[in-house]
Amino acid sequence: MPILSMPATLTHISSKAQITVPSAMRQIADMHDGDAVLFVAHGNELVLRKYTPEDDAWYKYAETGFAEWDNEEDEVYNSL
Repeated sequence: MPILSMPATLTHISSKAQITVPSAMRQIADMHDGDAVLFVAHGNELVLRKYTPEDDAWYKYAETGFAEWDNEEDEVYNSL
């Protein structure tokens, strides 16, 4: 889907590396004060969305499921 066919708005990064999510975008994503949000990197783009219970379950799995790859023996693959 071309990006211009999606709702879009411009904001800036502050000197403290903070952003403000505009009201219209918060309404679209059903975001409210205190909600957790998730940044997902996709190439050179970032997707921001509301954090959900499903995300929490995935992260709990990832913390245990991927821990086996966190060792010095696997560091050799970083240079490939």
